Amino acid sequence: MQYKIIRGRFVVPMSEKLGLETRIADGYVLIKGDRIEEVGKYTIEKNSEIILKCGSEVEIIGGSG
Repeated sequence: MQYKIIRGRFVVPMSEKLGLETRIADGYVLIKGDRIEEVGKYTIEKNSEIILKCGSEVEIIGGSG
């Protein structure tokens, strides 16, 4: 299964769980196939955790470096 991490300067989750007014600076969306797995604040630690979880099947879109 293909995973994608999409990074954005601001992520607006539009989630009642997170709050409809929530804005995440330097956020990410983790997608597995055609489903959103998780949304949150991007950190180097989170990136490492996702790469360990997803292995070589992860494609990173956006961000720098």
